[in-house]
Amino acid sequence: MGLWDIVKSLFSGGDSSIQIAGTARSATTGDNSELDQSSFGDVKGDVIIDKRKGATIEETTELVECILNATKTDEPQVPLGALTAACEQIGQLKEQLTAAIQRAEQAEDQGEPQAKDALETLRNTGNTAGLLEFLVMLRDAELAKQENVLELNREIAVVAFLTGRIDTAETALKSILDTDLNDLDAVNRMGHIHMLRGNLNEAVKAYSRILEIADEENNEKLKAIAYGNLGLIYRTHGDLDKAEQMLRKSLEIFKRLGLHWGMAAAYGNLGNTYQIRSELDKAEKMFFKSLEISERLGWQEGMATAYGNLGLIHQTRGELDRAEEMHRKSLEIDERLGRQAGMAEQYGNLGNIYRIRGELDTAEQMHRKSLEIEERLGRQEGMASEYGNLGVIYRTRGELDKAEQMFRKSLEIAERLGRQEGMANQYGNLGVIYLNRGDLDTAEQMHRKALEINKRMGRQEGMASQYGNLGSVFKRRGELDKTKEFWTKARDIYVKIGIPHIAAKIQNALDKLDKKQGDNG
Repeated sequence: MGLWDIVKSLFSGGDSSIQIAGTARSATTGDNSELDQSSFGDVKGDVIIDKRKGATIEETTELVECILNATKTDEPQVPLGALTAACEQIGQLKEQLTAAIQRAEQAEDQGEPQAKDALETLRNTGNTAGLLEFLVMLRDAELAKQENVLELNREIAVVAFLTGRIDTAETALKSILDTDLNDLDAVNRMGHIHMLRGNLNEAVKAYSRILEIADEENNEKLKAIAYGNLGLIYRTHGDLDKAEQMLRKSLEIFKRLGLHWGMAAAYGNLGNTYQIRSELDKAEKMFFKSLEISERLGWQEGMATAYGNLGLIHQTRGELDRAEEMHRKSLEIDERLGRQAGMAEQYGNLGNIYRIRGELDTAEQMHRKSLEIEERLGRQEGMASEYGNLGVIYRTRGELDKAEQMFRKSLEIAERLGRQEGMANQYGNLGVIYLNRGDLDTAEQMHRKALEINKRMGRQEGMASQYGNLGSVFKRRGELDKTKEFWTKARDIYVKIGIPHIAAKIQNALDKLDKKQGDNG
């Protein structure tokens, strides 16, 4: 198997050196039923990258050779920028992939049928699943003799990531780290796994160790990657200022090195941070920058991420047709690449659009599709989002007990992950449940919890939502002056952050309140 086959395998989708941990997804924030506020939040576009070394002359030559070899074949042509991006990704993967393929070819020559089937599948489709199964079988056979186990585990870890078999990759990486705690590739990939599993403290340890190594080696590219990954963790913890600081350090280095794939990732992640703060114009600018670079490179995953994030901007502004167009563009790419995580996120986003339009059955169908994928992948954060989204559908139908069950499932995951944004969303959603049941004291407690987290994060949209909800609690109590105070705060924030359709609904409620007070006065 030649170098082009490796490029084709990488280019066909799945996990690679540039990993997208999550694209755009909207989740419910505790919308106020009396004001009919739409729900938003939970924006993702996280790119975890594990390139390790600065480009040497040898590596640059190898990259050129990779592109030339690819373009000399009779394979269907792809844009030069896409070839460059794919060939750049080979880096650390090439050694293990080449060794794995050669190992399988040797077994094929010796008449091993599983090796033959695995290689035929890889050559014809780029699918590495059969190769992984062959390597695992071989490693397990070698364990008793303790021969070639370390090399096989390295190959298994890489191929398992390409196949999306995270449990298999984790087992191989743990075995490698038992032998060498400072194995850079194993430490970095374990950091990715900890992120996927929601073990954020362990992920911080892994990425901080990589940053230490980068400083020791004066490796700028590695620093950029470590800063970017740390930025994602700080954002999850709700420390948006620290997240922005890390992501800007990452972007600055990628710019200086002229690494466009890294710039695209950093722009997308900065856009997510701005969107959480409800700085929609700044977020949109970052997403367009990321999209422009991704299109120029022909980087399909980056394009899917950017389209999804832009869809969230339109959804937040109430531009549902435009939002649906963006999410369907993203979904089309994800389906073509077989990118399960991206498909789950866009099914969820489309579900929220259908819910806002009142098409609850179609919305539920979309969210259940998303949840099924998330559960199969074991992605805790995605599962939490979809539990919350299904809860809103049940609440809209008046099925409050089922809704509460979903919200509590979502909250339990968010609390376990230390994910502040998700906790705020579900405290708000539970508050609306208690409001609907007439338990006003508990409703106020939930909304104040949500408001406190949103204030701490600087998440203005979430603050506005909870001010609106608290206003409704006071309205039920007959405290109309406090109702007016909180609804006015909510309206002013929505105007400020550029969400006029919700601001108009709140203004309408304020006008009715003024009329009621006037009639009673």
